[in-house]
Amino acid sequence: MKLKIFASIILITIISIGCSNNNLEVETYKGLNILIDTSTKFEAEYSSVYGSMNLETTYVGEEMISYLRFNLKSGKKFQIKNIIDTNEPSYKYLVHREVIYEAQLIKNQLTSDENIPEILSMFKDFFLKLKLNENYQSHQIELEQGIYIHNAILNTINRSIQQEVTADCTPHPGYFVEKTQFWCQEDYIIDTKKFLNKIIQSGYQMNVSERKIFDYLLKTSEEERFVTIDKLLNVIETKDDFMLRVDSEILKASGQPLDTITDCMQGSDLGCCGNYSGCCWYWTILCLLHDVECLQCDIWHCGPACVPSN
Repeated sequence: MKLKIFASIILITIISIGCSNNNLEVETYKGLNILIDTSTKFEAEYSSVYGSMNLETTYVGEEMISYLRFNLKSGKKFQIKNIIDTNEPSYKYLVHREVIYEAQLIKNQLTSDENIPEILSMFKDFFLKLKLNENYQSHQIELEQGIYIHNAILNTINRSIQQEVTADCTPHPGYFVEKTQFWCQEDYIIDTKKFLNKIIQSGYQMNVSERKIFDYLLKTSEEERFVTIDKLLNVIETKDDFMLRVDSEILKASGQPLDTITDCMQGSDLGCCGNYSGCCWYWTILCLLHDVECLQCDIWHCGPACVPSN
């Protein structure tokens, strides 16, 4: 029987919006102006060499409404709007659809002379300065969702342009179980060497499936230090199969009958990050290591609410 509570996951990742700076100076907050910061509304503006932007996120009833507005030095203006209805059954399984829709919509509005990397640079600089700003108080998870979703939209636009393909975004499964904010798997970066070192140092004896993950990380680390999580998760489950499960959850929430019954690892199984009914959404070897170590709750980091397995 899996533990009744899941202790904090050891996140060994390099996130595309990093927030590390040990030598903060006055310049850290230059260009950033927080206008409103309450439990129901957040608004901030930011200016840089590329132009200016404004982020406004409001929680109205069960809806989170977020606007991201850009006014570029080139004279181009555009707005990204995102609405999340948290009252919608299984709304988290629908967010990626809105990300793809908005990304394609904005991509069609931009002209060829627009420099998306510069827009991304301005947005990431804004988010970094916001996170480091001591005046940023609310940290409301619902309001912060807007920042991450806009980040996903901008990155999806960029990937679509760079790869010359239709806008696409595969949702990070950690979002479904509240272990991460919203990310497209294609933008979530893993440090392969750190991940490998953690596995090796643990001394854990891997089964066949786990060995596949390890071998993939080992091979990849020889060629590149970082890899996006969609490539790692693809070792366990193809992207098409993963999205079929997402679609099944949407159909299930809407009360529509399912054509097939998914045979899957359960949310209560060892190695699944969290403890819940239904299929496991987010499995990692780090969560497996924790679960195995804490089967009898005899290690301090298992937590006071740990229940020993029979």
